[in-house]
Amino acid sequence: MPRLIIISDLHYSEIRSPISQRRSDLSNHLLLKLVERINRFQPADLLILCGDIIDCPESPEDLSIIRDILQKLSIPYIAIPGNHDPTNVYDYFLNPGTRVDILGMRIEIFHDSEIPGYNYHRSDDDLARLRSVRSDGFSGPVIALQHLAHQPDGELYFHFDNQEAIIAAMEEAEVNLTIGGHCHTASEISELNGCNYLSIGALCETPHPYHIVDISDKSIDARIETLAMPYNLIDRHNHTQYAYCSENMQMATSIGLAKTLNLGGLVITEHSAQLYTNEDDFNKQRFLNSSIDELPGENFRMDAYLEELTQYRDDFVHVGMEIDNDLQGGQVIKKNHYDQLDLRVGAVHWQNVDPADESAFAEEFKSIASNLCASGIDILAHPFRSFRRAGIKPDPILFPWLADLLLKNGVAAEINFHTNDPDPEFITICLEKKTLISFGSDAHNLYELGEFFPHLQLMRSIGISGDPTPHLIQKF
Repeated sequence: MPRLIIISDLHYSEIRSPISQRRSDLSNHLLLKLVERINRFQPADLLILCGDIIDCPESPEDLSIIRDILQKLSIPYIAIPGNHDPTNVYDYFLNPGTRVDILGMRIEIFHDSEIPGYNYHRSDDDLARLRSVRSDGFSGPVIALQHLAHQPDGELYFHFDNQEAIIAAMEEAEVNLTIGGHCHTASEISELNGCNYLSIGALCETPHPYHIVDISDKSIDARIETLAMPYNLIDRHNHTQYAYCSENMQMATSIGLAKTLNLGGLVITEHSAQLYTNEDDFNKQRFLNSSIDELPGENFRMDAYLEELTQYRDDFVHVGMEIDNDLQGGQVIKKNHYDQLDLRVGAVHWQNVDPADESAFAEEFKSIASNLCASGIDILAHPFRSFRRAGIKPDPILFPWLADLLLKNGVAAEINFHTNDPDPEFITICLEKKTLISFGSDAHNLYELGEFFPHLQLMRSIGISGDPTPHLIQKF
């Protein structure tokens, strides 16, 4: 049974649209969020983009931004133009022609003519092509793809002036599914005389919907999913332009993304050691055996980070830090900076013991983690990632030990999927012991911000199927 992901109306532009709900300026990050979700957590067989790829036809170079993102997909995709796209859209995207036979399906593609009022008309030739879509004896599922969606009940704001003729042709040809966008309205699937109808919502508008469609010879099942998050979740671990390991982070953009993703708040955090050292000293970990007061400070950026972030501090945005550890489990942060923080995330990033001696490595981890958890941190980030990066698995005997340590010190265990795969067994033990959990994206790229799809998926896998907030740290 093929699975399709269907999206529409990205309206990408570097400039924010004057239409307030249309986040054209963020749609590249939203699309990459979806691409990475498909590649890693929500596999499918084909992605379809129903047009309005960009917002300004006068800026065709914007198409290359979207094309480059779609090329990261692990699955094939089909993209067609909408009324906002330039005439040379297929200079940037593979031209699918008028028909694509794929995965046992036939996708018949229509490039209809726009008429006044942002409505559309289908030509007589295309109506004839639609009626003859099975004339070669094709017996599999047929999908009609166009920019403007059809709805037989007429509830959509825009319409075809020859809608009745199109519906009659689809019924005559036994079309199984018709899909399109343009109206920015995501509809549940509806059926009339054997044909199923879907209107695909605008990915650029909250809640940033997309459709998942499962197709077989006997049935079509569709559901709406969103990039926006439920439950007013707070992202308590994400990075900024101050990180040497940042790919494209910017505080202001992160805040805008967090709000359009329906997050309940944002705690912005940065690697403390990176704010006290230059990039070479950080990458060579020269601070691990030094007192914080002995760091050279020629690239001292902590005050600048706190000053800039404090300008955004309000009920939604909070000032945080991912406090790095030295090899004794001490915090790489000065007290006057520590005292300015609303929330403190601790992390075991580095260990000194050779991981070939797994027992000694585990004992060193316990020593560092014990000191960190007793130091006043609120959250322990990616608890066992130092094991993963060392190429070994933590002994499960460490799971109850760490859950007890966290509970004793009032520290939450973070679920974090950035270059990481949390162990469900450890999270289960935390929940059984009433150790609190924290959701962190650990975003180093804007697409990662607030991406709690895998966090919720993990919680469901261990029996927390609804709102997880009773199990989460409640600070803010």
